[in-house]
Amino acid sequence: MDKSEYKDRFDSLYSNLLGTCATFYTWKGLQDKNYEPTYGRAIYFWSATLIALQNEWLLSLAKCFEESSFSKRNKVISVYALLKHHPDSARTKQVEDFLKKHGKVIRPISRLRDNQLAHLNAKHLKNPAKLLKKFPIDYGEVEDLLNGFPELISLLNPAEERIGYGLDNYTKTPEHEAKHIIAKIQHFDFLEKEHLDKFVSGEIDDPFYPPRKTL
Repeated sequence: MDKSEYKDRFDSLYSNLLGTCATFYTWKGLQDKNYEPTYGRAIYFWSATLIALQNEWLLSLAKCFEESSFSKRNKVISVYALLKHHPDSARTKQVEDFLKKHGKVIRPISRLRDNQLAHLNAKHLKNPAKLLKKFPIDYGEVEDLLNGFPELISLLNPAEERIGYGLDNYTKTPEHEAKHIIAKIQHFDFLEKEHLDKFVSGEIDDPFYPPRKTL
């Protein structure tokens, strides 16, 4: 793999790592027991949304850290696929240390991808909880892994001079936006309840909120 191809693949991996962060922290921002009444008012929508977000960041992580016959033959873009082509042996060793440090969470996510996310393993499909018991995923360790992304990306970058990376726009911002969206929905629900109370008391004659005449 020449330098130009390595850089193109690095850029693609970088983009996917950023997307993984954004999806995870959007999902994390929605993990609050106080939101359950809100979810209960549109249970099918929120069930689909929360599961889709969770599956997306899990699958994205599994792809970014794929170690397989495909990564060995450069058929996929992943940390492991790029690692053996990195021009700096010292940085390569640091990436290897990073992967060992976070292997406890990378491995079970890969197993979940193989048996449930990318393929419906017939054995595990009958009892999905058994798969998670066999390969448990600690969400705190997932976040530790993501917190290490700036260092990982800096190490994988082929530039001779190390480049610093900040990921706040892909971590803090998505989590804040998710919480802000829920706050807006909860405020709407409050106004809708006020409107219905007025309808029940006879103050107004339109039960719909927002009132149909304003739409």
